[in-house]
This record gives sequence, structure tokens and C-alpha cells, in this order.
Amino acid sequence: MRRAAHQRAGIAPDACWFVPGGAMPLTENGKMQHAALRRRIECGELTPAWCDTPREPAHAA
Repeated sequence: MRRAAHQRAGIAPDACWFVPGGAMPLTENGKMQHAALRRRIECGELTPAWCDTPREPAHAA
């Protein structure tokens, strides 16, 4: 997944998560609420149904 994101969009994500339907915090217009999503991940409230993470962070040397 991370490789596909890099090839198609030119981005290098640290991780790719699949979450259950309805788990993403959205605005009334259907846009993702990034700050609310980050808070839910950091406090452990949102966990992935599937996760593709590297063994070491991309920024590690």
C-alpha cells in the first residue's frame, strides 16, 4: 500500500491503515476531520482493522 501511494501520488506515508466503516470523524460536508482523527489515534480510541507499517520509521537513520 505504501509503495502504491508513492508511485501513484508521489507521497511516502509512514503507515497505511484500514479502519471499520463509520470510524473516521467527518464534517457535516463529509470531509475528514484531521485533528479529530489524530486525537483518536493518539489516545488509542481508533485502531486499524488492517495496518501496513514499516519496521522502522521512514525518518530513522
